[in-house]
Amino acid sequence: MRTLQVAAPITQHLELTRLLLAKHAATGVVALRQTGWLAALMPELEMCAEVLPFGFHHLNVLEHQIEALRVLLQLFPTSSFETRLATLLHDVGKPASRIWDEARGRWSFFGHDDMGARLVVEILERFGFEAALTERVSLLIARHMIRLPADETQAARFVRRQRALLPDLLHLMLSDREASRGASSSSEARYAYQLGFERVLSAMNAHDAVKPLLSGRDVMEVLELPPGKVIGQALEVLMELQSSGEIGTADEARAALKRWAVVRGLNS
Repeated sequence: MRTLQVAAPITQHLELTRLLLAKHAATGVVALRQTGWLAALMPELEMCAEVLPFGFHHLNVLEHQIEALRVLLQLFPTSSFETRLATLLHDVGKPASRIWDEARGRWSFFGHDDMGARLVVEILERFGFEAALTERVSLLIARHMIRLPADETQAARFVRRQRALLPDLLHLMLSDREASRGASSSSEARYAYQLGFERVLSAMNAHDAVKPLLSGRDVMEVLELPPGKVIGQALEVLMELQSSGEIGTADEARAALKRWAVVRGLNS
């Protein structure tokens, strides 16, 4: 039996990047597994094959993640490298989070999103990927289970809170759902999911079209603070108030900002 010689991290990094950016990346992952390299390079991912089909899944968890990657490339062929990585690894936390639920007579995977987000940091650091990319992939996995909005108000809130991860997060979530054809899945559920997806797209367009009432410089002048994290938080608060219709003029924005500063203890 041939012994696999695991490449150095820089080579692993380049090879994985080349593989996932290929047109048929999912097929490449299957081939990688057949040669034994997947188990050698990503044992955490190979372990997912031990979690058999259940609930929404018609495939074991490893095969489901490969299928989700295949769906992603069909629906969004220009998807980012980070989204492809997150899609391939989105359920990598399931083996470690698996617990038998006696009351329901089934396995539970509560917290697999957070577990996966932590595991993927270890995996990508082992491959030598840069911190910014690793953090984004980890965040995408941590949030892939959040609910899509049921109405326009929820959609606007969703966009405000997740804007930095969009549209990548949407692409991952839809690919995950479309790759799930198990007993618990249904055409009606997938249609409802599609509606939620479209609500978010509409809210994204509306959000991007809104011109902020105050600039970052305006906020710094009102709060008498230098550039920093607090200024960014203040701008987010103002945008949320503006989007919900609670403020509509620059004067109302300044008044709201001063009230927010008092609550935060910034004007002591």
